[in-house]
Amino acid sequence: NCYTQGMKSTLVALATGLGKTFVAGTFLRRVLHEKPEANILILADQRALIQQFDRAMWKHLPKEISTHIWDGNEIPANNQGITLATFQKLINAFDKDDEIGNFEIVIVDEAHNFLGRQIGVDDYVAKLDAFELMAKEGRKYGLSICLATQRPRDITEGVLSQMGTLIVHRLTNDRDREVVERVEGETQAFHL
Repeated sequence: NCYTQGMKSTLVALATGLGKTFVAGTFLRRVLHEKPEANILILADQRALIQQFDRAMWKHLPKEISTHIWDGNEIPANNQGITLATFQKLINAFDKDDEIGNFEIVIVDEAHNFLGRQIGVDDYVAKLDAFELMAKEGRKYGLSICLATQRPRDITEGVLSQMGTLIVHRLTNDRDREVVERVEGETQAFHL
């Protein structure tokens, strides 16, 4: 188990339908077995993905672990267990200086839809590039990051280079494979 060996950042790169959510659920079950008090944040770019992820997690989690969907204008009253949110909800909370709580693990589903992108229009455009700094600096504070994607080519190499473990299966795009191979020299890789 890479997490217990101290490799706290992971990239899961699998083609569509091959089980990124299953891998994340299995990972969370193991983490929560060892550390049931862990607070976990799962991010995705769409509300429908958050709801899908939430339903998919139920079969992997112990019954005593609660899940909270951060939906609407208010942050859940507590962040114990698993909190699921869209990137926009998180960004809105930061913009309002809301206290979002502390999370030991952040899972970013469909990471290629978020990392290295911009949101907003015209005068209000925010570049979503702070994640590389979070990946670099978060380890000092015990933050673990898991990125799930089917397109590693769309994630900056600065972020990818911070991933201590790669779980890769059936990447058919040459650019995806090239990016993973460049990063792979510095990480522990598992090819399924």
